[in-house]
Amino acid sequence: MIVNIEALKYPVGQYNYLQADNEVINKWITTIEAFPQKIKKWVETLSYEEPELQYQQDGWNIKQIVHHLADSHMNGFIRFKLIQTEDNLIIKTYNEAEWAKQKMEAMETFLTL
Repeated sequence: MIVNIEALKYPVGQYNYLQADNEVINKWITTIEAFPQKIKKWVETLSYEEPELQYQQDGWNIKQIVHHLADSHMNGFIRFKLIQTEDNLIIKTYNEAEWAKQKMEAMETFLTL
């Protein structure tokens, strides 16, 4: 069996960079604002077992991906606030893979944000 690694790495394709004029920025803002509700609606359709499904071998399961989305958005929001308020800012990274393994019910936490 031949496996297309690029298709597994980028299941929706690679990102194409855009010039960010006001129209593009407003579209991004609208997309980010709508994102939690879209995830909530989608998660509500899942069966009890589906959050444990993986889309690729040795990859994260659905629950871990939703957890990662919440972590990523929260960290992005905090970084944005720090950029606005700190003079000598050092952006701290986080271990995404380890955060995704945490046992806390981030899916429910994310949906309440």
